Amino acid sequence: MISASIVAVQISIAKTVSGIVMIARKSGDMGILDLLFGTEKDNYPSGNTADFTQDKVIIYKGELEYISRCILDYPNIETGGNLFGFYTATHIPFIQYVLGPGVNSEHHNIRFTQDYAFFNLNADLLIKEHALHHIGVWHSHHKLGIDQPSSGDAASMFNGMKTDRVDNFLLIIGNIVKKTNAKAYNFSLPNKSYQYCQWVVLDGESPIRLQFDKKHKNVIHEPKTNEPIMELIQSVPLYGEAQKSLTYPEGYWLNDKSNNAELKVIVDTIKNKYSNVSFYIQEEDKTLGISIKDADKYDIAFPLKFPNVPPVIQHNNKILKDFGWGKQSPISTRFLKYCIKGSIL
Repeated sequence: MISASIVAVQISIAKTVSGIVMIARKSGDMGILDLLFGTEKDNYPSGNTADFTQDKVIIYKGELEYISRCILDYPNIETGGNLFGFYTATHIPFIQYVLGPGVNSEHHNIRFTQDYAFFNLNADLLIKEHALHHIGVWHSHHKLGIDQPSSGDAASMFNGMKTDRVDNFLLIIGNIVKKTNAKAYNFSLPNKSYQYCQWVVLDGESPIRLQFDKKHKNVIHEPKTNEPIMELIQSVPLYGEAQKSLTYPEGYWLNDKSNNAELKVIVDTIKNKYSNVSFYIQEEDKTLGISIKDADKYDIAFPLKFPNVPPVIQHNNKILKDFGWGKQSPISTRFLKYCIKGSIL
């Protein structure tokens, strides 16, 4: 029987992470900026990270879709569950099965607590029948706009790991705006640290889920939502370096490499103004977007015809009017003046 101390944590949401060495980029862009500009070393806090450098998690696409469906079941309160799998010979966590919430789980605005009996029953079966290990937990921050561990998350993780004498443990945090997303963080107790991990996504369903769910229909949690609605997941290769460039639609402004310098001016200015900034590629048309999730929440999309047309800016999910898109060059100057007119910068 696995100790329940780790799954018993009651997560409290706080917007700051204090007292913990966070080995991750402050903005949450995690990979998109590396592909655009190369790795930005100054985005990493100081600290000894030599003994804790694994930054990938392997998972089947079907398991990410399962998390999405669970989050969609509870769009305005927290939900969560547990992660089962193992570590590869190179110490990369491999998630084979995602457990959802039990019927007696507690779902609140800023807290989720797993159903202990449900967890223990499923854990025993997964260990006995498939030799899997309990390697992590997951929970959603629903629409709170917090896509990284809070101070409460980190404290709960480290306390649970210390009680159960676990050196490494995963935490997946999900969010939902129009679509769901999920980000993984690997915690290290010896280093009192955690780091963001990139996804290595395998196509299809986990073979464990196909067998386990068929055999234990009366034990598992089946989400009420039938279809996932996920943001585009950026998958990286298991070994070797990640893809070195992004592919944009024909005629898109960022196909002109000289415009990367313009984008960098825009990115640096936004990051100097706001602390919680992330970058994404639109699944529908493969264009770039910027998400700002501070007290004011903005979503900035660079459409296919940009810079011939202005960026599309949403404030708290409401599209803002055109402030008067100029024609002067360079692009970064035009963009920044436009945002100043709209009191965004």
